[in-house]
Amino acid sequence: MKGGVSRRSVIATIVGAAVVAGVGGYFAGSTTTRAVERVATTVTERVREILTVTQTVAPKLEPITIRWTNTQGGRGTTSSTVVAENVKEIAERHALKIEYNVVRGTGEAVRELVDGRAEIIGPSTVAGLVSAMEQNPSIQIVYFTDIGIYSSLLVGSNTPYKSLDDLRKAIAEGKKIKLGFSRPGSLSHTYVLMLATILGTKVGEGIEAVSLGTTDAIVAAVTRGEVDGFPWTLDLHLDLEEKGLGRIIFLFNDYFGTKWHELAFATTEDVMKRNPEVIRRFINYWRDVVRYYMLNRDKAITLMMESPPKGLGYSRKVAERYYDIYIHNYFGAPVKAALENVDYWAKQTGLVKNPPPIEKWYTTEFL
Repeated sequence: MKGGVSRRSVIATIVGAAVVAGVGGYFAGSTTTRAVERVATTVTERVREILTVTQTVAPKLEPITIRWTNTQGGRGTTSSTVVAENVKEIAERHALKIEYNVVRGTGEAVRELVDGRAEIIGPSTVAGLVSAMEQNPSIQIVYFTDIGIYSSLLVGSNTPYKSLDDLRKAIAEGKKIKLGFSRPGSLSHTYVLMLATILGTKVGEGIEAVSLGTTDAIVAAVTRGEVDGFPWTLDLHLDLEEKGLGRIIFLFNDYFGTKWHELAFATTEDVMKRNPEVIRRFINYWRDVVRYYMLNRDKAITLMMESPPKGLGYSRKVAERYYDIYIHNYFGAPVKAALENVDYWAKQTGLVKNPPPIEKWYTTEFL
């Protein structure tokens, strides 16, 4: 690195700046995305200052191929993925030939990894990866991509609800709140179970969980008033809110603050033993992707606005708001309290039954 800035100082800055910015106060009582934006912007600006004097220096390298499988959710939530997909010179600088694939969710990505069709997967949900570790203990996380949880609850614009307190009042009056999700065992299903607990009730009592399959089917059900709302990733909800199809009444970051890791990159013990260089080089490459994203705001936002498959199809307003909310975990190191929360809620919601100890989830060998 240039300028004598250590990795430890950057990690401390990412977490510390969030605390100084008032994460506790904002996340404890706010139900607006504006509060989260103020915190995230403070963190991002401080990290950007450090990144302008640091870089991952790539010496002359022999070309190497890596098979990388991403997920649709990871692609949208970790929006710096659009830089990886479109700014090819970053991979060239690291002499990486990337065989890239995108699948629907973490479960499919894990199958790609376990069957040997991928050497690294992600960004995939940490909770989903931990669930997979129950059956495949050789899976290990090698890089945590974010700090915080970037999911929310959106209710239909035709509902009377404007806060969680409104939902609690309705439940107390005997009404069941219908929440849509994709399929049992999915992340959206887990979020429904988490919301039930946060609301002080259970699925089957104050909450009716409705499995609807695809995102389009869920959105259509919300629009027709067949369900009251649904939890999903914040990027989608911002887009729907702008189109007048619903309103966001709860951010999971209001509840967890910085004490959560939503997404991560993972590989297997076999890949790490057989070809550690491919993992090490990929992580250095990914840091440069994040660095480009953070130091080139306008270019990143323009890519996010591009129509799929090149971009994410966001409006400028949604792209700018999401860019300012998301906090990258530049060096990929885990936050202990974040992993403890994931562990607790994965068990609480039944996503896992007997997961490995937290310290077995990940390795810091490549950080």
